[in-house]
Amino acid sequence: MYVMIIVMISVMNLTAQDIKNPHLNVPEDCNQCHQTKGWHSIEFDHSRTEFPLLNRHESVSCRECHDLRDFSQVPSNCAACHLDIHQSDVGVDCALCHSERGWLLFNPFEIHKNTTNPVLGRHINFDCEACHTTQQVGEYRQLSSQCISCHEQEYLQTSNPAHASFGFSSRCDDCHQYTAWRPAGWREHDTRFFPIFSGEHNGTWDECSDCHINANDYRDFSCLNCHEHNKSKMDDEHDDVSGYVYESRSCFNCHPTGGGGD
Repeated sequence: MYVMIIVMISVMNLTAQDIKNPHLNVPEDCNQCHQTKGWHSIEFDHSRTEFPLLNRHESVSCRECHDLRDFSQVPSNCAACHLDIHQSDVGVDCALCHSERGWLLFNPFEIHKNTTNPVLGRHINFDCEACHTTQQVGEYRQLSSQCISCHEQEYLQTSNPAHASFGFSSRCDDCHQYTAWRPAGWREHDTRFFPIFSGEHNGTWDECSDCHINANDYRDFSCLNCHEHNKSKMDDEHDDVSGYVYESRSCFNCHPTGGGGD
């Protein structure tokens, strides 16, 4: 009993200089972190700082980020605590892709919305490696924004129509949509050749082969393949037309926009 009293008196007589503080620079009072129930019971409201601890950071101990000798010495960049497997190829702001909820949880829409390759349609189902195939692990440098860089095999192997041999554009999005490979639609067909996405022929066909019956040469086309006109009836209707021939090329020459009044 007497020993305990003596110890308590001795402690009460200690000055700040007599107590060795393990923290040389702490902007807070001791009781802002330490509790009377135990010196190692730390409870600090980090939300009062410029870096609130959220989600996965809630379980991080003080010493994992701070220098305990000087709490003011704390890094502000993610790479100080987290190994950057991208080696700064995608910048140093981890929060652009990753979140405090989990290292592998990220939003590809946000990552790509300011790039030339926005993640749209069917592309939302791909992981990073599906497109970044030629790069080493962790490297996600800027890729080509041209569809052909990923879809070259589809372009070369397509036979209906044979894109490569017919000299089709390698810009897949000229005909195809992000949401689905089919149906395809080459809008320039209307202005360069014949209106099939507008006018009387809009919605009246399903495949290119409906009109282009020669799979080896898409310069050939047939009007008669779709229009079930009776030849004798057409002959009668055109008996006053000079040079009339019941043949697709002649039909086109007289009806270049597909309308009956051409």
